[in-house]
Amino acid sequence: MNTWVTLVLAAITAALSGGGAAAIITALAKRRTVHVDAADRLNDAALKYVEELQSDTADARREAREARVEAADARREATEAHRQIGHIRYEAEQLADDLRRLRMAIMDPHITLERLRAMVGDPSANGAERE
Repeated sequence: MNTWVTLVLAAITAALSGGGAAAIITALAKRRTVHVDAADRLNDAALKYVEELQSDTADARREAREARVEAADARREATEAHRQIGHIRYEAEQLADDLRRLRMAIMDPHITLERLRAMVGDPSANGAERE
């Protein structure tokens, strides 16, 4: 058994002496470096991804703000258009009523020319030009 112990000790001593110890230390150091390099690459990739997401988020927020402003402008324009349409509708109804009254007056066999002129507000007599 002494022989085996001597042999094992001799092998360990040979491995650790000279290049053996250096190889083991280099392997351990490289292993640590590989882990650090992998962590750095993962960290860089994550930072790049986060920066892209932040940029995309900022763009989306800016576009949303612009869309809200455009929507508010469109609402104001629609409100104004609705108001104008109501005014135009009222004027159209008034004009239609005036036309109905004039048509009825023209068809009335008892109407006089002076009365028709008075209805349309024409102060000139006998079709003379207005001044």
